[in-house]
Amino acid sequence: MSAPGQFPLVLLFLCCGVAAAAWAATGLALRLLRKKEIYDHPNPRSSHAVATPRGGGLALLPVALLAWTGSALWLGSAPAGFWPVAGAALLLAAVSWIDDLRGLGAVP
Repeated sequence: MSAPGQFPLVLLFLCCGVAAAAWAATGLALRLLRKKEIYDHPNPRSSHAVATPRGGGLALLPVALLAWTGSALWLGSAPAGFWPVAGAALLLAAVSWIDDLRGLGAVP
């Protein structure tokens, strides 16, 4: 068992690990999106002037879900409402990815 004063240090290292994983996953996702030419092309309402890859959440959500699940397992049990929130995040990610690929109307 670790000393009580080590917990903030462990938490810092875990946060740094999650940040590094998100950074690496974003780089991989950008390469994949560029290779598959999945771009958002500018239009009059856009805030960008050149084609920009779509689907950045493709990298962040898996890292976030792994971090959430890992922390729940580390604590010994998931907090109340954890699994419905994780499921809702996955559902939102799926709808967002479909929107990035095909474009959906306002209702979904």
